[in-house]
Amino acid sequence: MSYIINKHSDTSFFSKQGQKITMDKVIFEHSLVECHSVVKKIVQDIPVDIFRILGMRNLSAFIGELFALEFANKSQGLFINNPH
Repeated sequence: MSYIINKHSDTSFFSKQGQKITMDKVIFEHSLVECHSVVKKIVQDIPVDIFRILGMRNLSAFIGELFALEFANKSQGLFINNPH
């Protein structure tokens, strides 16, 4: 699947200590690709339409959490999941 990547986007943020950190855009790309592969695997391996069952609100949260998890895994500790 192709994605449009804004090569000029600002991916920087400030740490708790006030240090400016810039995330490599490749981390976003790889996270997106991994998230897509998980969704594809769910569609292939689960015999029911789980996305229809979840509905739009829950589906949105589910996909967001999948991406956040992949992003946290790829960010080498710079990003952590919200425990709530």
